[in-house]
Amino acid sequence: MLIHTLLKRGTIHKDFCEDFLLDFHLNKQYYLGAIFDGCSTGKDSHFASTLWSKIFIKSCENTDFNSGIEELHKSILYKSIIKLNEIKKLLSLNTNELLSTIIFMLIDKIENKARIIVIGDGFLNINGKKYDVDQSNTPDYLSYHISKLLNYDDFDKWYTKFENKFDIPEIENLSIASDGILKFKRYGSENEINDKDFSEISFLVDDNYLINNKAMLSRKFNILKNKKKSETFDDLAIIRITKTKI
Repeated sequence: MLIHTLLKRGTIHKDFCEDFLLDFHLNKQYYLGAIFDGCSTGKDSHFASTLWSKIFIKSCENTDFNSGIEELHKSILYKSIIKLNEIKKLLSLNTNELLSTIIFMLIDKIENKARIIVIGDGFLNINGKKYDVDQSNTPDYLSYHISKLLNYDDFDKWYTKFENKFDIPEIENLSIASDGILKFKRYGSENEINDKDFSEISFLVDDNYLINNKAMLSRKFNILKNKKKSETFDDLAIIRITKTKI
């Protein structure tokens, strides 16, 4: 299994990248990948994204890895909610300081399957099929609902009913990304950008050029910028999983 990651600041954000990604092997069987996209109108949105990622790692401690991928996925998310609430109280944070979309992916490396939840805006490529989870730039951030989900039964009902969950029984080519992947803009001359058949998204998440290079996505991002005269104006985080070397 090959894992490639990319985290880049968009051209409209001059000071901080408001996205963050988590690339973490829990053990020999499970891999946790997550992307967090801070709310630009929130306070210190880069902090919110980073904080969520640290909380997810902490929530993996003392976890039952024998429960199966579905229960493990749910357990980590619930523990993250509990820990965020604790930190919110400890640091006297308000909700506006904790706003970040969450794309949480758990992979069973032995079974080669995955479960993903998208809370807010995001993008998925599941074995060639693209999903744009779009809430019209008004994501229903998980941080809004923390106080209502502290009781496990309430959380379990919410999790069960939540629609944007994806089960992948067989991974061939899987990507999760912040919605910055949808916001590339070409800035070259008309002759330079007249390649109508070229897709920045497919180049990053489908194309296998440089697939065996650990820096594949960074190299491709530079190719887009320098050769295709294309950049994303929003921050961009990508995790791409490919089953085997090609």
